Amino acid sequence: MSTRTGVRRCCRFVQTASVSASVRPHTEPLRSPRRQGVFPVHEAVLTQIRCDILSKDTYRGRVIDHRKTCKELLKRKLSISNQSVSSATRQLEGLTEQELVDFVQGLAHSALSKETLDTDSSFLQLMENECCSRAKNWDSAVMLLVADAFFVLHYLCSRYLSVMFREFEHRWMSMVIKKEDVVQLATCIIMGRKFPLLLVRNIEQFLSSDVEEFSAGELSVICLAFFITNTSFGSVDAMEKLANTVLHSLPSGTLKLYQMGSILKALRHAHFEKISFYDNLGCSLSSSTVLQQESTLSDLSNIAFTYASLRISSQMLFASISSHAVRLIQNQSRMRVKDIGRLVWSFALLQEPLDEAVQNQLLFILRRDAHMMEQFSEAFTEALLGLAMQQTYPLDMLQQLFSTKFPKQKHGMVNFSVCMVLCCTTVISVCNLFIIIYIAVCHTPLIG
Repeated sequence: MSTRTGVRRCCRFVQTASVSASVRPHTEPLRSPRRQGVFPVHEAVLTQIRCDILSKDTYRGRVIDHRKTCKELLKRKLSISNQSVSSATRQLEGLTEQELVDFVQGLAHSALSKETLDTDSSFLQLMENECCSRAKNWDSAVMLLVADAFFVLHYLCSRYLSVMFREFEHRWMSMVIKKEDVVQLATCIIMGRKFPLLLVRNIEQFLSSDVEEFSAGELSVICLAFFITNTSFGSVDAMEKLANTVLHSLPSGTLKLYQMGSILKALRHAHFEKISFYDNLGCSLSSSTVLQQESTLSDLSNIAFTYASLRISSQMLFASISSHAVRLIQNQSRMRVKDIGRLVWSFALLQEPLDEAVQNQLLFILRRDAHMMEQFSEAFTEALLGLAMQQTYPLDMLQQLFSTKFPKQKHGMVNFSVCMVLCCTTVISVCNLFIIIYIAVCHTPLIG
């Protein structure tokens, strides 16, 4: 076995070990304070789904739109919300099923059009409690409409989502499930970052039998629900159909690049390794203008990382990714350590040539955002891994990585992983390796 082959295998093991060592990485991700919000995922993701998918005519009446608010509903809201908890609860309980739905819908309409007074969380909680008790009497469309209303009201209705998911699980066979239900369910799964096991099975089965009913964009929402909840597709048939949809939709322009990225993430997570699919996809992307017209560094990173994670090469595609990455860097596009780091790592692992401008930009961003190293430890570790595989060792960053301040207990294995990464990826002599590590950790003792 060649040195490079051994290095790649060892790196793959270490990378897997470092991710596994993190404590609940999917359920409790570390975020920058400015990105913390009401929902477990970035609100911009949910807003984009509503704009690109749920705003279509087929979802009319199923989601909140900009319809004019009924003034009577606003007066009723003001009347109820100004009362004590017990009195407000009694008034909500006194509403009929349709009145309650209209009431919630009217508040959301007003919030969307910014016409109404503020709605505090305590009142929304009372409203959520009442909706939870009524959900058993609602059909799929009404349950999903109410969930969308809570999103528009900027309220994470965790309890209502759990009740709604349970209703779908128990009544799946007795309800007439449409593809719109599945897509909206997937949006709610993303919103709550929770995917009940029975729903996983039911949605996969629906997808396998009715995939032609979905647009490529709708399928991307379902794939994002799987990926963002750390859930893998189990049906090979479903994955085959998803892959075929990507190949058929890209040339026609019906699949946006970020939507394709969501599908690739789900396929990668499920270890879908059909070589012919990735060969055809690489040829299609290389020969089209989609990378030039639509791509962001995040898109390019996701594509490259998918190929590298599955150990599949595509010289034409990677050459195109490299040139477009340089263009975006020169245009000063939005850049994150995670995106540039994964680009460098992916190219290094597959031994594809990468323009030096990308590597230099990674070094710049690492130093610029060094204060975020503890918050995004995996991104920084992966970035330094990619540089090490390119035989580049930024000593100042390594010193900070090995300092007593990093990592915290939650990422207790990361220091060990970085040590192993350096040992595995370097192709210089053992003597020089020890010199580099010694300089990096001088006066900054390793954490046990």
